[in-house]
Amino acid sequence: MIVGSTAIGGGVQILPIAIGEKRAKELLLPAKFLTADQAYEWGLVNRVVENSKLEDEAGKMALEVIEKSSRQGFRVIKLCIKLLG
Repeated sequence: MIVGSTAIGGGVQILPIAIGEKRAKELLLPAKFLTADQAYEWGLVNRVVENSKLEDEAGKMALEVIEKSSRQGFRVIKLCIKLLG
């Protein structure tokens, strides 16, 4: 019988860094779910869009990245963010 378990994959460790220890405890200890608006307010998501507009918005974001960055620039930016994070 499993009474409880903790998440694996680093989420429990990274969440306090992303949103602060108090908010992480508020979310994790009682196993709460956030609304999309709460996730946006807490900085966990960049945008909140209606389901019907999701594919269009994702496409716009992808085109913006493709049009405004070179392959080398894209790789360097991703690497720098990964190393600093």
